[in-house]
Amino acid sequence: MIQTALQLYTVRSFTARNMLATIRQIAAMGYTAIELAGLGDASPRQIRHTLDDCGMLALGAHIQLADLVQRRYQILADVQTIGCAFVVVPWVPVQYRQSPDAVQRLAETLNQIGLDLKTEGFHFAYHNHDYEFKPLANSNMWDLLVAALDPRFVTFELDLYWAQFAGYKPLDLIESLAGQIPLIHFKDMAADHTRADVPLGVGIMPWKQILAACEAAGTRWAIVEQDHPRNPMVDVQTSLAFLRELKP
Repeated sequence: MIQTALQLYTVRSFTARNMLATIRQIAAMGYTAIELAGLGDASPRQIRHTLDDCGMLALGAHIQLADLVQRRYQILADVQTIGCAFVVVPWVPVQYRQSPDAVQRLAETLNQIGLDLKTEGFHFAYHNHDYEFKPLANSNMWDLLVAALDPRFVTFELDLYWAQFAGYKPLDLIESLAGQIPLIHFKDMAADHTRADVPLGVGIMPWKQILAACEAAGTRWAIVEQDHPRNPMVDVQTSLAFLRELKP
């Protein structure tokens, strides 16, 4: 059974001002889990207390690669306090994308981090954008990473919108990564020329088929996200209502 969560990056303008009140507002909407993208104006202990008080779970946290390399154990202490099971690298700087050799070095770093995190009891995942799918030498960054990452230590948080934006079919990617995509970012794409990210059910993505494919692939979490919401609190409520209709 796939569970639903919200990536708090979607409501970052609120979490920056009052993380704890935002968590309570999200809980009141009906969300029972979140994924963190920073701590806003709160401490790990405050966040954990508020989540417990609201009956919510923080399934994971987006952590910058540099932080995982330079101050890993402080980061792990924080996410452990909050109760996160997953640590996710949300993006990587351009120097890791410039050549097959750079991608190989990135994969080696991610594999080592994943091994270390597994030893500490965490799951580790890599989150894509569209740049992974652009041509690189005779391949692309995505295919090179999939080949080089050790699935024992590194899985994927597949962002369906960015795959679609890059011209790839989300259903094909989900099928090809069965067993390696415990987390999926759900966000829709506008039908017009802007191809903007929009609330679920408002755009062109085939969500019924996507959900069935995710179930078959062993996905555990459908995580609502928008990078550029027009009205964050209204948009995340729209997406939650759509998902509830889609998978009652």
